[in-house]
Amino acid sequence: MAHRDPHDVEDEETYAASDEPAPVPQGLASRPVRTYLVGVEGSPQTKIGRTTGALKARVSQLQTSHHARLLPLLDVEGDYERALHERFASYRVRGEWFDLTPLGDPVTVIIAALAELGLHIRSGPDMR
Repeated sequence: MAHRDPHDVEDEETYAASDEPAPVPQGLASRPVRTYLVGVEGSPQTKIGRTTGALKARVSQLQTSHHARLLPLLDVEGDYERALHERFASYRVRGEWFDLTPLGDPVTVIIAALAELGLHIRSGPDMR
């Protein structure tokens, strides 16, 4: 078993702060990046993240280390994570977790911010 210095290991949050594109392994086609919003049942906190996989799979990964039930709230194609993190920096609780409730419903707030970035999506029950 090999042990590595934690500073040498990149995780999703570390990459999110980088200006460099994610490396694509040789021979594999890159998958489109998706930006998502995940909520915590019984809490005002939401996570603004990005993934190249399905949101359901990402929520399952996150759920293994979270004490409360996580709820997928929004999933859009495109990498808007950094822009949203910068936009809502003053509402950051920790890392990629935010409390957007002072601004209203988090899904509505994010949809409006995405519209300002040029992405117009419709909201409704199928978005949650």
